[in-house]
Amino acid sequence: MLAQLSIRNVVLIDTIDLQFRAGLNIFTGETGAGKSMLLDSLALALGIRADSSLVSHNQSKASVCAGFEFTSHLDHQTAVHFAEPLNILQSAGLELDSDGLLLRRELLNSGRSRAFVNDQPVSIKLLKSLGEWLLEIHGQFDRMLEPSYHIELLDQYSRLRQHRKELSKAYVKWQQTQAAREKLLAQFQQLKNDEEYFRHMLQELQQLAPEPNEEELLLEERQLHLQTDKLTTIYKRINESLFEPSDVRKALAQAEKEAVRLEPLQPESAQILREALQRVFAEFDELTEVIASQQSSIAGSPHRLEEIDDRLHLLREQARKHRVPVTELPQQLERMQEKIKLLDDFEERLAALDREETSTKQAYTKLAEEISIQREKQGKMLSESVMSELPPLKLGNAHFHVAVEKKNETDWSATGWDKVCFQVSMNPGQQLSELHKTASGGERSRLMLALKVALASKSKLPTILFDEIDSGVGGAVAEAIGQRLKKLSKNMQVFVITHSPQVASFADQHYHVSKAAKDGSAKTIVQQLSEQQRLDEISRMLSGADVTDAARQAAEQLVAASLQYADNISPA
Repeated sequence: MLAQLSIRNVVLIDTIDLQFRAGLNIFTGETGAGKSMLLDSLALALGIRADSSLVSHNQSKASVCAGFEFTSHLDHQTAVHFAEPLNILQSAGLELDSDGLLLRRELLNSGRSRAFVNDQPVSIKLLKSLGEWLLEIHGQFDRMLEPSYHIELLDQYSRLRQHRKELSKAYVKWQQTQAAREKLLAQFQQLKNDEEYFRHMLQELQQLAPEPNEEELLLEERQLHLQTDKLTTIYKRINESLFEPSDVRKALAQAEKEAVRLEPLQPESAQILREALQRVFAEFDELTEVIASQQSSIAGSPHRLEEIDDRLHLLREQARKHRVPVTELPQQLERMQEKIKLLDDFEERLAALDREETSTKQAYTKLAEEISIQREKQGKMLSESVMSELPPLKLGNAHFHVAVEKKNETDWSATGWDKVCFQVSMNPGQQLSELHKTASGGERSRLMLALKVALASKSKLPTILFDEIDSGVGGAVAEAIGQRLKKLSKNMQVFVITHSPQVASFADQHYHVSKAAKDGSAKTIVQQLSEQQRLDEISRMLSGADVTDAARQAAEQLVAASLQYADNISPA
């Protein structure tokens, strides 16, 4: 459950630190006092999108910290439910705190924000994924009115989350196979129209047999042949310097003979001299080999330059035909081979894709049918659950129905083949119509509450917040709403923002939101009310600014009646 909320520098909120307990937590206050800022702050801590306008004027940043406890007096589902947030943290490699979770968000006036869990930095996405498991916020006119969202609500109620994941994977595989088959057909048709041309182009490329980097190597060789005369002259001069007018090798041989004559006179000197001469001989032999090798490399065939030019011409001609650089001709050859292979293997490949498409579609339809059966079953249960909520809310003549219809195959999707629509009629004999087309105001608010209560009965969320769900109603209807919220709070923590004294009278904890002047500007203040202050606030809500004795007496009666009701109810 939500145990604490600390807010700093959010719009008109300077500093607020609140402690919460289980049960029904009520927020009241004049319009414009700042109740919506509390909602925005809490949403910020849960990872919901925000902008820099939430940062108070002349402040560099705003921050919100929401603390959630793992255990409470609520039923055992609470502790079990927190297993999923812990799994999320473990998957992210974060340290855990056995006592609870502390979600913190900092919003800079530049619009950037940072998120923390138990003082460890996390992504906004991770913060939001945690928040979705911790608290649910409902406004008076939220997504429940959108027909496109009804399938999501029914699947949440039916606990089909894992089944939906498997269905989505099956749908993606089916669609990928369909796309591959369509792509193959389109490619085949395009190639078939020009098959003769493609086969001719492939034959030319295969005859050419281009090699990687061939153009570059040919150009280097061509440049070498263009310089043959100049290179030949250079090597000739090198040879002349070594062998003409005197032969260096003969000179070295003569020196070696003299070293032999020196040996009887100076054996050591003679040995050193002969070893040095042998090294010179070896270096000289290596030098002559290098010169001979280079000379032979430039000699070549007298027709080689012509051969190189012809080859370059063929390569460049094919490159122009295929509209690619010469360097890409080997890859173009592979691509052309693939095209012809597609033509030759088309029947076999198409048959394989047909089998795969049939298989993946069967897997999808099997899952879709299983989920559809569950939706039908759970839809009836949800209808009955909502219907049971309507009489206490003074809507005994209304009828609620969850319609599950199979869509045309062209409209099947990752969510299955069902169209889900919440339908309602407000009076006997009236035809069912879509929920968003029902009467506005109080009737719609009560329908929303009945639906939310029914959905909450299957929800594992430990905390839920209602924002002015009782708007537009009063008297006995408001009292009925308060009773239902009180009953709901027996098995989950409930927060309610309300303007109704009848609803407020059922509070376990009552908080008052107001504005006060501070440092020359208005600031929002939140105060937890004592029993006497609570009676005063309900009196004010009944009579306005001038609280009368009759209003005080009426407030006392409302609170007494709510206490009596609370003593006689069992958890929803």
